[in-house]
Amino acid sequence: MTLNASGPLSFGGATTGQSINLELGVSATALASINSTSFRTLANVPSGQISVSNFYSKSNSFGWISYVDGTGNLRATQAAFFADASGNTYFSYKGGTSADYSALARLDVNGATATYTRPWADDFNSVVVPATATLYTAGAGNFWACSRISDLSNYPYAILNSSLGYQSGKFVQGANSYPTNVAITPDGRAYVLGRYIGKQQEARIFCLGSNGSALGGWQSTQSSSYNSAIAPRTDNAAYWIYKTGQTINWSTLPAGGGNNFDNRQSTVAWSDGGYAIEYAGTDSSNNLYAITNQGRIFKITPAHSISGCFVNTSEQQSRISVYGSFIYVMTTNSSYNACNLYCYDQSLTPQWKNTFTFSNNNCATNGLNANATGIYAFFNNNVHGQFIMKIPLTGVPASGTKALTGPSGLSFTYTKTTFSVTGLAFGTPISNSFLSNAGYSRSASSAYPPGGTTAPNNQNTLL
Repeated sequence: MTLNASGPLSFGGATTGQSINLELGVSATALASINSTSFRTLANVPSGQISVSNFYSKSNSFGWISYVDGTGNLRATQAAFFADASGNTYFSYKGGTSADYSALARLDVNGATATYTRPWADDFNSVVVPATATLYTAGAGNFWACSRISDLSNYPYAILNSSLGYQSGKFVQGANSYPTNVAITPDGRAYVLGRYIGKQQEARIFCLGSNGSALGGWQSTQSSSYNSAIAPRTDNAAYWIYKTGQTINWSTLPAGGGNNFDNRQSTVAWSDGGYAIEYAGTDSSNNLYAITNQGRIFKITPAHSISGCFVNTSEQQSRISVYGSFIYVMTTNSSYNACNLYCYDQSLTPQWKNTFTFSNNNCATNGLNANATGIYAFFNNNVHGQFIMKIPLTGVPASGTKALTGPSGLSFTYTKTTFSVTGLAFGTPISNSFLSNAGYSRSASSAYPPGGTTAPNNQNTLL
């Protein structure tokens, strides 16, 4: 259940949607304190002033886990998975008569298939994996869908409504390859980060206005910088960050294009094999949080100070999502037998850890997204297929096991524990030049009407 969006709320009591105790899953008459950890976590206010109004529309519902298709029929990454403000989830998958046709699906707030479409009518046999289609929110009720058809050497993109209905579509030319990240700023502009295969696999970025207008672009001067991430700022600018060897590089990209970007570099104090940064997020203070694929998390402030930590275990396939005052990280164990969800506050102090295990001991993370309605995780079970799960902002209960509706015989176990971290050391940031301005043109073509496809299988288990 979700607490009321307006009107009366109470610490206790037996009224669903009004009682915070009931939302937290405790007795209506249990002792309650607004300063308790469970209350503050639900309100997303870990410290400082807190009031009853902070609890409006908050949810502690474990919700559901949805089996959305069989083995090999989905291709989803964090870039192609998110939840909107109402709790609908969106993801890309392979559909149509060809295994490589790119399709999009929406699950409703209960985890059931609501609608689906293929935003372009072209043959997607040549789509470059892993991004068959990447999907992002772009203002109220609108979504961006980006992909790449290799023989056309450009990005086709579409703007869809919340029901995945086609609104418009064009090309952005400039020899970019497939998109890996998109940062959507408060004013609806999209900074699209792509992997440019042609020249030492550098990163390329272009900026589009909310109406699809071309607003400029940048090209990395560093080889192998395609393993990178982009994240929005509240001032409608964006961050770009990547890591190579022992060096972290980042830039602040100006709102609406231009060449006054701020390039920084920090040499870190340990040798970690050059793990890549591919996912990042920002909070309301424009602090940048980025994670390597081995679970090392960095925080970079607008004043360029750097801090970081990691869990002292061997993990991989890390994903990150920042919501309010908390940073959520999900990883895959090195043996692919379980996934771990970590919660940090803005100082990177550990809060709690959830571990998720399928009964066949096969689990990998595909995506992570958090907002006011909950945490949404995308799992891959290499034996059976893909699962999307809704998790409360406070994490799952202490422990439990659920038999899944599909596939037959599979169950799902979850546990909640605390965890400790090891700090990272950094050198002093210095200025460098890692980006150059690059121009991108936008064609006037709108030749991408939606095509039909078959909806993914969807068997839902309430948790």
